Amino acid sequence: MASGSNSTDDIVATARVGSSHGVRGAVSLISLSGETEHLVDLGAVELRSPSGTRRAARVTFCRVNGTKLIAGFDGVESREAARALTGWEVWVRRSQASALRDEEFYVSDLQDARVFQAGQLLGTIRGIVAGGPADLLEVEQAGGGQPFFVPFLTRFVPVVDLARHQIELEPGPDWRIKP
Repeated sequence: MASGSNSTDDIVATARVGSSHGVRGAVSLISLSGETEHLVDLGAVELRSPSGTRRAARVTFCRVNGTKLIAGFDGVESREAARALTGWEVWVRRSQASALRDEEFYVSDLQDARVFQAGQLLGTIRGIVAGGPADLLEVEQAGGGQPFFVPFLTRFVPVVDLARHQIELEPGPDWRIKP
């Protein structure tokens, strides 16, 4: 799974800022797609914090260091400034992101999608949580209640309709959490 003009239609999340690297403000980047080639030549990006703060930035350098990518952003010149970016996402124009393969989706394309099962609206995707064998779709229940989680695997989510901004769960278990 991978991921705006700042409209979400135009840009997608492509990496997450990891730990600081060195003392001059460099950071490690973690690719959200597993691909790294598209990250090496980035220029203007948008950084988004876990709390939703957005900040325009320019990547001043990006290089491969073993199995990691090490990058610098304009205005980030100390270890402390780099640490403050840990957990932020790097958003880029769709054309700069890694190409999707069949059955791959950008996280931003799934955000707020309606979730149906046997034609009944169950809720809306509010987030994606990295899981062991599969990512989990966090679904806010229609009508309130506790969110529930669905493994993002074809056997549980056989239909993803991006044009209609909805997914269909397989007709098996009732995923909702009852009070």
